[in-house]
Amino acid sequence: AYELDYIANWTEEADLDVQWAHAIAPKAKIVLLILPTQDWSELEYGIQYAVTKKLGNVISNSYGSPEFLWGLHTVQGFEQTLETAAAAGVTVNFSSGDAGDEGLGAPNLGGASYPATSAYATSVGGTSIDLLNIDGTTSDTGWGTNQNSFLAIGWTPEPPAAGMFLYGSGGGESTLIAKPKWQKAFSGSFRQEPDIADIADPYTGVVIVYNGGIGVIGGTSAASPVFSAIWS
Repeated sequence: AYELDYIANWTEEADLDVQWAHAIAPKAKIVLLILPTQDWSELEYGIQYAVTKKLGNVISNSYGSPEFLWGLHTVQGFEQTLETAAAAGVTVNFSSGDAGDEGLGAPNLGGASYPATSAYATSVGGTSIDLLNIDGTTSDTGWGTNQNSFLAIGWTPEPPAAGMFLYGSGGGESTLIAKPKWQKAFSGSFRQEPDIADIADPYTGVVIVYNGGIGVIGGTSAASPVFSAIWS
């Protein structure tokens, strides 16, 4: 959800969003907006256009960037657009990102993902589903994946080393958005994310058809369209 790339490389994201919005809500009217560039102002305009033209009551977005890369003035402009959407009764959902815990305040300042930290949007995090327990039952849990490697001698210690964080559901505390009233029970003074979570772990992920083949994909880029379809 953090990756910014050329528009030609967004086709996999578009396929994921459309296919899984349809899989969850097969009777929903799905509108795919394709913008000329991926500039933040273009993405903001896309939301404005969808709201003004009344294209639907739920908007799913699988993009975002750490707050420290935005700047206060850019965020303030985007907030006006999202506030207008909320006032019009349009739910705007954003992926919370795949970088894991961005911390509550210092020292991880500015790492939480905007626009998911907007006070006028729903931040969608990620889960892992149907994980096998030792007794044969299954459980769902928050998504976080560590990586480990075999030692040079070809075996791993028992128990294995703790490993290194690879990716997982994004979340943390904003440095730009004040804590909304509906989070008053939380600690801290700023907006916290995510608000809700859905399937995102690529190891328990979703199947899509892409570029002539079938594959499994994950990330909160999957969680946002799935939740958006449920909400619709």
